[in-house]
Amino acid sequence: MNVKYIILLLLVAKLTIPGIQAQTRKVILAKKDAEKAKRLERKYYQKARKFIVKERIKMQDENTQKKMAEARKRAHKFNRRRNNIFFIKFIKKRKARR
Repeated sequence: MNVKYIILLLLVAKLTIPGIQAQTRKVILAKKDAEKAKRLERKYYQKARKFIVKERIKMQDENTQKKMAEARKRAHKFNRRRNNIFFIKFIKKRKARR
């Protein structure tokens, strides 16, 4: 008799635990909407940032624009070199030897 009660308790516990953790549809939709709003906000921020940068570049005269472009290229090149992972460098060197 004790075995039947233990098995019954285990089954009841197993059935109730997922019910507690499950979220309602409204909660899931609210999370999706929040994520979507966050994504859109990031997207609009990036667009505004690009626009502001372009406007700042346009305000400069031609020589300054050229210097800014060169500096941007140098910075991009420098950052690209610094962000390489050691293993990737190693693999590229080995491929170049072949």
